[in-house]
Amino acid sequence: MHDSNAARAKVAENYLKSTTGLWIVAPINRAVDDKAAKTLLGESFKKQLQMDGGFSSVTFICSKTDDISVLEAQDLLGLDEEIGTLEAEASVHRQEIEKLKRKVKDLKGVKSDHTEAADSTEDVLEVWEGLRDDCEAGKVVFAPTAKNKRKRGNASKNPRKKRRSSDSDSDYSEKNKSVSGSDDESDEEYNNRKRNKKDTESPEPTLKALTLEEIKAKLTALRASKKEARRCAREIDDQITPLRDKIDKLDDLIAQVDTKQRALCIAGRDKYSKGMLVVM
Repeated sequence: MHDSNAARAKVAENYLKSTTGLWIVAPINRAVDDKAAKTLLGESFKKQLQMDGGFSSVTFICSKTDDISVLEAQDLLGLDEEIGTLEAEASVHRQEIEKLKRKVKDLKGVKSDHTEAADSTEDVLEVWEGLRDDCEAGKVVFAPTAKNKRKRGNASKNPRKKRRSSDSDSDYSEKNKSVSGSDDESDEEYNNRKRNKKDTESPEPTLKALTLEEIKAKLTALRASKKEARRCAREIDDQITPLRDKIDKLDDLIAQVDTKQRALCIAGRDKYSKGMLVVM
């Protein structure tokens, strides 16, 4: 039908009149408006079928039955209420999924903290195990000091550099008198004052050598701390697993709602198409 060659189209039309059965195939999304279907079921052809009693020999086959847009069908078929109820149900599930995902994210952050603590304790353990080995070998060992990770600024190499008094830097001079002394103070007087101040300060504490018992006690405490951090991390895994299971179940429920929506739209479209075919 509708061949660009008029002769071939005429042959098809004549052959159509002598058939004992007629199958009309059209996409379901265009079944009602399909041009070929309307031509085949034109007024003259329908009258001929009626006169010949051939209506029973016509079969309408709809293809692409799974090709459907829920939003379009909802508007065209008047399914706003039914689809709206199902969409509200799916929306509740999506909100619950978002809450569960946030919980999982928070728990993962806490687990990461415990894992980092365990790894950090492992590094400290290695240091104290080395101290134990040295102590058992008869060496004098001391407790390790924490490294100062504070970044130093670009300080001036000569903090006591004197500045001439002027209108532009008078405020600076006043502010720094407590550090560098008065403008009239000589370098020798300044040095003497600094030495006297240093003599009055408390001396730095003397480091105490560690005993083997102290080292072993520290190792025991570190191992316990590491074990506790690992245990907390495993407990969080146990909390995350059921949350993920709930998310999977909610995803399944959303998929079921989507299936219901599509089935509702397909049923409505089929009913509408059948009615339109009867009209044709």
